[in-house]
Amino acid sequence: MEAEDLLAKSAARGGESLPAHTRQVVARLRQLRERMPDLEEKLELPGLWDALFAAAWVHDFGKAARGFQEMLQSGEKWNYRHEMLSLAFLDWLLPADDLRYPLAVAAVAAHHRDYPVLARQYIEVEDPADSGIDERWLEMDQKRLEALAHWTAEEWPGIVSAERLNVQAPSLHVLLNDVPVLLSNGPDRIRKALACYRQYFRSQRRPARRERRYAWQRRRQALFVRGLMLQADRLASAQAPPLKAPDLDGVAKALPSSRSGWYTHQQTAAEHVGSLLLAAPTGSGKTEAALLWARRQLQEGRRGAVCYLLPYQASLNAMYQRFVDKYGLNRDDVALLHSRAVQAVYRELIRDEVTEQVVAYQQAQRFKALGRLHQQPVLLATPYQLLRAAFRLPGYEGQWAMLQGAHLIVDEIHGYEPFRLGLLLGLFSMLQQHFDVRLAVMTATMPSWLRDLLERELKVVWQSADSQLYKQFCRHRLFLKKGKLADGHVLDEIVRRVQQGEAVLVVTNLVAAAQQLAEALAVRLNSPWPQSCDPEHDPVLLVHSRFTAEDRLQREAVLQARVDRQPRQGGFVVVATQVVEVSLDVDFDTIYTDPAPLEALVQRFGRVNRRRHFKERPVFVMTEAMDWTWPYRQEALMRRTVAHLERFDGQMIDEATIGAWLDAVYELEVPSLQQEVARGRSSYEAVAGPEHLVAFESDPNLEDQFDALFDGYEVLPLQLQEAFLRRAERGEYVEAYGLLVPISQGRFHALRQQNAVTRLQEYRVWVADCKYDPCLGLQPDIRNDTASFML
Repeated sequence: MEAEDLLAKSAARGGESLPAHTRQVVARLRQLRERMPDLEEKLELPGLWDALFAAAWVHDFGKAARGFQEMLQSGEKWNYRHEMLSLAFLDWLLPADDLRYPLAVAAVAAHHRDYPVLARQYIEVEDPADSGIDERWLEMDQKRLEALAHWTAEEWPGIVSAERLNVQAPSLHVLLNDVPVLLSNGPDRIRKALACYRQYFRSQRRPARRERRYAWQRRRQALFVRGLMLQADRLASAQAPPLKAPDLDGVAKALPSSRSGWYTHQQTAAEHVGSLLLAAPTGSGKTEAALLWARRQLQEGRRGAVCYLLPYQASLNAMYQRFVDKYGLNRDDVALLHSRAVQAVYRELIRDEVTEQVVAYQQAQRFKALGRLHQQPVLLATPYQLLRAAFRLPGYEGQWAMLQGAHLIVDEIHGYEPFRLGLLLGLFSMLQQHFDVRLAVMTATMPSWLRDLLERELKVVWQSADSQLYKQFCRHRLFLKKGKLADGHVLDEIVRRVQQGEAVLVVTNLVAAAQQLAEALAVRLNSPWPQSCDPEHDPVLLVHSRFTAEDRLQREAVLQARVDRQPRQGGFVVVATQVVEVSLDVDFDTIYTDPAPLEALVQRFGRVNRRRHFKERPVFVMTEAMDWTWPYRQEALMRRTVAHLERFDGQMIDEATIGAWLDAVYELEVPSLQQEVARGRSSYEAVAGPEHLVAFESDPNLEDQFDALFDGYEVLPLQLQEAFLRRAERGEYVEAYGLLVPISQGRFHALRQQNAVTRLQEYRVWVADCKYDPCLGLQPDIRNDTASFML
């Protein structure tokens, strides 16, 4: 028998041999080391890479067992952890009294399962016979051990030399002499290794009193011991492309060729070394400034990933397209990471109509899988995806490890409610202090209390666009309009503008209100909408979050094209909720908006005269809201905002004064805002602070907390169930899941109380008995009259 005869993967998963897979793991570990060349010094853990390479070499040796090989051939369950048997071989490379031995043991033992899982079956059993170690070791016969010995003697010394490792490289003679001994005492070596793992786990989980001052240092070290091994193994199993440093040279090519043509804040960001807090007007190239900042950090010799964080999925989808189309990044180098990422990437792949649907789906799934492994050098995500690591969801150590030395761009920092902002500040602060992460935090609206908080918590350097630029971006004249959006005189005025050929944006705060306004405007414009729906030509378009992904992406693409088309083929009105604040790079002629918090209004204004084709354009804010309570639950703040804006009725908006406006409006709110941020920060520390963030132990209870904090629900309207099943049965999974509609937790639980949701268990989908209209979207308060059954 030769080592190449031994399999690591079944034929169904590629039939890869044990040596081939091991070589891949070693190669991925080499790439990780190249990304983090000074990690041992930063962790104060000399010999870390020695231990990890030794662990990588033997981590799957246990798969040589007869029963495991038979399982790969026949598919019959083996029901034993192969990594337990692998531990017996570590002595070939590191003696048990070596200080690096516990690190290697932990890396091998934990490269699949958490410590508590292994402890119950193998480590903390009362009777050693219950572990099954002796029985299973009998499957490691002499010919298998000799095959592993021959292969180790042949290839391992070359790895030791190439990687400059300070570990044993035993000769074939030494290894073959050890084979009979190993056959006899293999179980004892395994139990010795497991006892060492138990001690290592406890030293960071529950350190002795005299060791507690070193507890966080050991926990951080342990995160990397497991995290790097997990990443190397999973990247190898995924046949991932090699890791590489980000290449952002295309960003500068998207700007004027001479730096003198750049805005001042872009020039400054391109030269700044260290963390940054940037404020600049909407539409003034903050994204380019942030990427130029990241490029400058990389020029310092840093090799960590670039993570661009935005609060909303739709914004990320648009940014993904922008990174590829405008900045010239290779699609394979950009990961899109949020709950609907597969659908978004799939549609980008299929857009050019050169990729078959099945291939596009497979590629989209692969991109998302690689994104979760942080394989791509550029990551687009919501920050909640990074918080998964703090909540110790499975694989969290790998995520922490891959964030080492990263460059985080946090856009729209004002877009998080205070409690979640506190959670994120806890995460960002920990990354900055303990994982060598640099931050660029950006916003168009920065009240003093938020600036002070960020400067204090994150040690960022404040930079703002110059006053001259703010003057250039004075492009909106503010008007306060009495009444509500639904008032007849307001609707008539909007209709007149549409009939004059303008593109008008109407923004209200609730989906139901948006649906009602769109219907009322359609009647006044003599449009058959919503009885028939033609987004290409309808004078009324409706945009909100309660459309299927399929319908929303289609109408957003049509909307973008209609707004950009010059000359316009007639006027139209877009009625939207606050999703329009950040999701689309569109340029309207004017806006009529519900009252809202001031920072939200500023974002809405930014959709008007965005490209400054006109010296000025009017923006209208109603004095009365369609609903003062939802979704912000800040009626007093919204009323103060309206009162403050009334002082500037009819005047041009000076973007440089927005900060002062925010301070005035928020003055009474600041203590409560600070209190909520502090509560979020305390919650973070209770979950993932240095006293609580341990390795080798994911926590399902924290997973429930995470879902409750950040995840809404997606439901399948009952009338679309048949279409969903047809698509799924044809293997068109992206198209099938594109029929789901996001709703809030509160709305979902209300539907459950009304017995209006059931479970399509095979596909893990909630089905909602709510009316869905392709023109209006989901109407959760209206039952589907055509439904005659429930699942």
